[in-house]
Amino acid sequence: MAFTARMLPHVLFGAAHRDASLPHRRLVIVSDEALSEVELRLLFPRLETGVLVHVVGSGLESRSPVGIAGPKLAEVGWDPGKGGFGERDAQRLRRAGGAAVFLKPHAQCSGRMLRDLRRCGVRSAIFDEGGRWKRAAIERAIAGKFRLDRLPERFGGRARPVLSRLGAALDGSVGSAVRVVMMEGACDLGRGAEAKAIARFASTLGAIERNRASRKQVKRVMHFVSSLDSGGAERQVVHAAESQRRRGLDPLVRTQAALSGQRAHYLPLLLEAGIEARQAGAIDAEALGRVGDGVRESAGLVQALRDLPHSVRDGVLDVLGELMLERPDVLHCWLDEPNVLGGVAGLLAGVPRIILSTRNVNPSHFPHLHRPWMRSWYRFLAARRRIVFAGNSAAGIADYARWLEIDPARFILLRNAVPPEAFDGPEPEQVEAIRREIGLDAAQPLVVGIMRLSIEKRPDLFVETIRRVRLARPGCRAAIVGVGPLEGEVLRQVAALRLDRAITLLGQRREVSAILAAADVVLLTSDYEGTPNSLLEALALERAVVATDAGGVAEVIEHEQTGLLAERGDAGALAAAVNRLLGDPGLRQRLGRAGRDMVRECFSPDAVSGRTLAAYIA
Repeated sequence: MAFTARMLPHVLFGAAHRDASLPHRRLVIVSDEALSEVELRLLFPRLETGVLVHVVGSGLESRSPVGIAGPKLAEVGWDPGKGGFGERDAQRLRRAGGAAVFLKPHAQCSGRMLRDLRRCGVRSAIFDEGGRWKRAAIERAIAGKFRLDRLPERFGGRARPVLSRLGAALDGSVGSAVRVVMMEGACDLGRGAEAKAIARFASTLGAIERNRASRKQVKRVMHFVSSLDSGGAERQVVHAAESQRRRGLDPLVRTQAALSGQRAHYLPLLLEAGIEARQAGAIDAEALGRVGDGVRESAGLVQALRDLPHSVRDGVLDVLGELMLERPDVLHCWLDEPNVLGGVAGLLAGVPRIILSTRNVNPSHFPHLHRPWMRSWYRFLAARRRIVFAGNSAAGIADYARWLEIDPARFILLRNAVPPEAFDGPEPEQVEAIRREIGLDAAQPLVVGIMRLSIEKRPDLFVETIRRVRLARPGCRAAIVGVGPLEGEVLRQVAALRLDRAITLLGQRREVSAILAAADVVLLTSDYEGTPNSLLEALALERAVVATDAGGVAEVIEHEQTGLLAERGDAGALAAAVNRLLGDPGLRQRLGRAGRDMVRECFSPDAVSGRTLAAYIA
């Protein structure tokens, strides 16, 4: 959540009940996000002393603006695994006063934290419910975390009066809260709630859309993606923006995540091309005022924002603020969560053309990426005329269409682009430097994998394949380029198999071209893929490729013609294919040359850019 999502609801709705700011001089402040000095001053203009609470391990430690001019703020950590607050932190909380403000709705607050705060002297809680401050006694807020009508069916209705009497016996206020849920929106309203919220939102949106005029020319294009990490979708965002800049358009890039560290991997390329990029919603107070004024000009838009469910509201607000400030002719979204959030925001802002670019098979295959609200919102967006669905592989399009139960013709096919410089290759000195870094001698073969270290890419299968390859070729070495949540598990697997000197994890790297050029074989072991950029870039450098037949891979690799394919999960077949290529330099050269010719013909930037621009104006 960026500045817009945190502050816009207060700008729009705060004055409906009371002023958007809180008048307290002492407060306990609980936030899931790092707070800026501007946000503190806008939300708490009279604050003199207080305590900022972060969850231990959340990454917010020492990131809040402690010691700024004005309020004196201490930080404490809440660790649910170690009893909540330590004694020293508990004393700080007792000195901070009896009120705690949560910069999120009651539904998203932890009941355990509420109980721990109560033990530390907090007597009242204030929740940010969509820009309106709602206050409750801490006991009522704790009790409001329970929902009797969501009890398991096996208890039937008999449990409710029993628990109500028990609650009343313990504490009158608790019993009152148990009988009726005290906090509005205290929890999920049950099965079908998202569908009802979408229907309500659609009704309000319909009135707005009838009054919107469309624009026919395309000049300004806003790309919205999760981050600028080293992934394939992020690389395609850079290609698209650079190509559009060369064609005289005005592209700009916005991201969900703050652009720092690994998430800013491709940012230098955009800045070098003169393309503006920043986190969506990371605006200043003056720009926020302009957005608020623009929203208030439409009563229907204000109501539509009120109707947005919590599941998507914050993300939509951040993008909406950018769209109202920049007024693009096209909003091009990439990846599932940005697709949904950007699609809804684009409709609200009246963007004439909105592209939702899917990059793989549907998100239900990826538990770490899937959100339960995605399918409902995707189906809602599929019914809007201004929305264009795009996929980068026929296999991915077919999978999404089955999942959404819509006609595959609702999608257009937009292949990945491979830029001309990808065919040039690195200097020999760069390639030699990579081989020295890995510790290879002149005769040792190298197998390279370019992947995010996540479950769908199957880095475990890559390691197992290399283990089997080395049974026949003990001198073979391998390298993995990429980072991800499974990095620790991969390192443990490598150590357990005693492959520490055989497999090198190179991490996130910029000189990917040199690493690919150093490889004798490029290996892809994914279970799910759209059109993998790593294969396209390897083929552009005439590298021999072995890959699983996952998703759109077979649309890139023709078995025995441009590479070798194996069934998903088959380490034996993958190892056999790698060994075959390592033992046949002539076959490697033939497949590499055929692959290079295919990529140059089918994945050229001009062809992809032309089809993309056609989608923008169709």
